[in-house]
Amino acid sequence: SEAARSLLHLGPKCVVVTTGADGSYAATSDVDLHVPAFKVDVVDTTAAGDAFCAALASRASAFTSGDEPLHPNELTLALVFANASGALTTTKRGALPSLPSLADVAKLAHTHPLIARRRSSTGLPFNPERHERLECQLESTDEATE
Repeated sequence: SEAARSLLHLGPKCVVVTTGADGSYAATSDVDLHVPAFKVDVVDTTAAGDAFCAALASRASAFTSGDEPLHPNELTLALVFANASGALTTTKRGALPSLPSLADVAKLAHTHPLIARRRSSTGLPFNPERHERLECQLESTDEATE
C-alpha cells in the first residue's frame, strides 16, 4: 500500500502493486485498496503477472473508456478479477498453457469474499457472456472493510 501511494506523486492517476500471496493493492488520489489473494496450490508462477495485467486491463476497460476514473467499487472488482486470473495461472506449468479461460477466471472471482455475497439483478459482476459496461452492486469500499 505504501509503495503504491508513494508512486502517485510521479503523476499516474492510479497505481497497482501485486504482492503474490498477499494479493494486490491500488492507490488513487481518493482511495487505498487491498484485495486479498486467492488461496491456490502454486505449481509455477510463470506468466502470472502477465495474466494479472491483462485481466486488470480487460475489466477496467469494461467499466470506463479511459476518460473517466474508475469508481472504487469498479477498481475493487477489476482487482478481484485480476487476482483470480493471476492465481489460476500459477496452478499450471508454462506460460501459454497456464493461461485460464474467461469462464474459469469468472468462476473463481465469484468465490472471493468481496464478491460472493453481492449479486445484482443481472447476475454476478463477472458474467463472461457480457462485455458491455458492468453495473456493480458492491457496498462502498469503506463499508466492505468494516
